[in-house]
Amino acid sequence: VTRSEAEALLAIEEATAALPKFEGNVILGLKQTSDARQVHGTWCIDGASADDVAKKVGRLMAQTGYQNLNIRGDERKAGVTGDRNALRLSIVVSASAAAICKAPAHFFASATVFRR
Repeated sequence: VTRSEAEALLAIEEATAALPKFEGNVILGLKQTSDARQVHGTWCIDGASADDVAKKVGRLMAQTGYQNLNIRGDERKAGVTGDRNALRLSIVVSASAAAICKAPAHFFASATVFRR
């Protein structure tokens, strides 16, 4: 592993420290990709629509120091991205038919943390 490759690696502990505290049930706990460059996790978060949840997540991100926030989408699917230090957090929020996280009150929020 070269130095530049090692600098791109992201440990679960670092990703955990970078995430805001989401109010919702963990559906898939944080997992590192096979190349150790990204960490993914999924939550079930209450909200009126996907864009409502995305705005809530965006506020949490802003409160925890994320900048360059971009929030977009509609009631069925929305997304949020932001940067903090060398990390980028990207979250896709979508309505779900799964019993564990069924819309309209609950939405899947799938997060990816990686180095910019």
